[in-house]
Amino acid sequence: PTGSTGSSFSLFLSTLLQAMYSKDPCGMVITATEFITAQRSLGFLAADVDGNIKVLDFDPRDSSSEGGSRLMVRADFHQPDVINQFVRCRMQTVGRGLELKRCASYFGTSSGSVGFIAPITRTMHDRLHLLEIQMIAWLDHSAGLNPAAFRHVVPRRGAVADQPRGNVIDGDLIYLYPALPLQQKLALAQLCETTEQQLTRDLLEMQLAANIF
Repeated sequence: PTGSTGSSFSLFLSTLLQAMYSKDPCGMVITATEFITAQRSLGFLAADVDGNIKVLDFDPRDSSSEGGSRLMVRADFHQPDVINQFVRCRMQTVGRGLELKRCASYFGTSSGSVGFIAPITRTMHDRLHLLEIQMIAWLDHSAGLNPAAFRHVVPRRGAVADQPRGNVIDGDLIYLYPALPLQQKLALAQLCETTEQQLTRDLLEMQLAANIF
């Protein structure tokens, strides 16, 4: 629920009766929520007043969920502005890697910026995660700031701090890759044990798949 403390998953037993089924214990002050879908998988996006975004999952089979009473944090990410709203849109079908039915969640922030979160295949995630790690290690960053540290979630004072999950690729960082000099791109691809063409293809496929305008 928007404006509430923490995220919850409720079961509507009838038009008048609602039962609390599962809850995120981290105490987020929610500003926006939305579903995130990939084929038959369903997750919950929640953004809070500190600029944190979490992907939550209801999974009673997970022993850490305490029988399903606790929503599991599958991924988290920080961006500096308050998100006002999510809008979920069907992704385009591009190439073999994105043939599954997936939806991207676009968001607007209090500063006027626009972004999106979208599911990708495990294979693509592994390649782009390696690229992200190598770019953090080998590129010069603005004012010497570490992009990975910047993207860590910011816990609220007095709230229960959950273990950081990560699992979200920083698009602002990896989309610098196509503009790098060729030799630098080749070196980064070699460190990722793949090719420059494959990394460029992954980035292009993701960009086209999320292009709904």
